[in-house]
Amino acid sequence: MPRRKLPEEEKMRRERERRRAYKARNREKINAESRRRAEELSDCYVAACLGMSVVDVPEDMLKAKRAHLKLKRLALNIRNEGVNNAKEK
Repeated sequence: MPRRKLPEEEKMRRERERRRAYKARNREKINAESRRRAEELSDCYVAACLGMSVVDVPEDMLKAKRAHLKLKRLALNIRNEGVNNAKEK
């Protein structure tokens, strides 16, 4: 007996359920991977910051945005160190 084809909505519902179950089982792994991508400023993270897909972002734009994010993080660290030093005095 041939398998019947599922309606598209049913396929999508099953896929969403499968993804939810995976995320629930592997929450720590997923969070660690997300943190690693953000810390390393991977191409996919930088493209997401731009609101674009990796394949749509030119290489020079990735480099420029990566440099911008590094400077922004550096400024935030310096500001936080200044606040922490002021609290210690």
